Amino acid sequence: MPNGRILSIGDALESDYSKERGFVRELHQPGAGDLRVVGPVIRFAGEPDGELTPAPELGQDTRDVLRELLSLDDASIDALIDSGVAAGS
Repeated sequence: MPNGRILSIGDALESDYSKERGFVRELHQPGAGDLRVVGPVIRFAGEPDGELTPAPELGQDTRDVLRELLSLDDASIDALIDSGVAAGS
């Protein structure tokens, strides 16, 4: 019967194995600073690590999404943002 030490989540994420595999990465999130986040834990052999990017700011992509998905014009988008229905920058 295989057995081994059971690690807490914190110990598992700080383990040498997790560090070597890049499970925990540092990411700069505008407005929040530097954060430690869990990276992709499943990767195929030879697959690049991939780049983690920060989450968009609230409303950062609202105009593009409303324009592309709903075909709204700028005046309609402005009205939604001004009324508080949509967040926008």
